[in-house]
Amino acid sequence: MPRTYRVVKKRGRASILQKLRHKREQALNMCSSDEYVPEDSHVQYYNSMPEEDLPDLELERETCGTPPVLDGNRIVDISYFIEEVKKIGIHDSTCTMGKIKFIKEHRRGVTSKLLFGCDTCCKTLHVQTQPENTVETSNEALVWGSLSIGIGFSQLQELLSVLNTPTMAKKIYNRYEINEWKKWKNELCQQMKKAAEEERKLAIAEGNIENGVPYISVVVDGGWAKRSYGHGYSS
Repeated sequence: MPRTYRVVKKRGRASILQKLRHKREQALNMCSSDEYVPEDSHVQYYNSMPEEDLPDLELERETCGTPPVLDGNRIVDISYFIEEVKKIGIHDSTCTMGKIKFIKEHRRGVTSKLLFGCDTCCKTLHVQTQPENTVETSNEALVWGSLSIGIGFSQLQELLSVLNTPTMAKKIYNRYEINEWKKWKNELCQQMKKAAEEERKLAIAEGNIENGVPYISVVVDGGWAKRSYGHGYSS
């Protein structure tokens, strides 16, 4: 007696697509009819699809950016800053339905320009901590003072960090430091020339002239300052 075998024939791709098309039409008919549609009908449809034919997932994310916040202390010209803040009060009196919100801070060294915006009239207000014509002077004075007391950028940064005050960038500090060095050098040369001219007049008045050249006496003691990185510092 001959034996029989049962063989399962795999569906071809055309047959699978036809079946999926039929299920898609059924799902659309259910959604367009007035009959009750189960809430998980779309889940059954997608579960019946082969994994390679499933569409890519699309994720929608709603990000809520944190509003900028002013923190710390600032170096301000107090009388000028009070006049600047009055701009916000004047705007509030004219745009009664608007609300002023802080947008961002633009720092130039130790000076700042604060930007505020109205959520109704979309007007932007600029409030500065110091007058525009004193921005360079304030930054220059800070660098000049740090060099005068013998500290550099790192020590200045540590000092202002204790006061919770942002300082200028290293690149800006170096630029002001070079400018101060040039000014000091020019001033030193002028003072040396002025002192030499004064000594020349005194030498001529006292008759200290040799071969037609006035001369002065210079006395030195031959000492030097002692420097040390340990505890033996003395100057």
